[in-house]
Amino acid sequence: MRRWEIRLLQAAVGLGSLVPIAAGAAGVIGGIAGFGGSSPDVDSHVRYLSGLLLGIGLAYAASVPDIAR
Repeated sequence: MRRWEIRLLQAAVGLGSLVPIAAGAAGVIGGIAGFGGSSPDVDSHVRYLSGLLLGIGLAYAASVPDIAR
């Protein structure tokens, strides 16, 4: 891969990882109230799934520095 292609891929993956990081963090912090609901049973489920989404986003972000390998 050429150097500019690697940089472009890093930029794309870095920007793309911001979406699951932001959505996951918002869901972990806000829970179901962020979606307009109030059920405590659903709140823990939303926070759990948001934590998974946050982890996926962080994993993508962690792959950016050495993405060519």
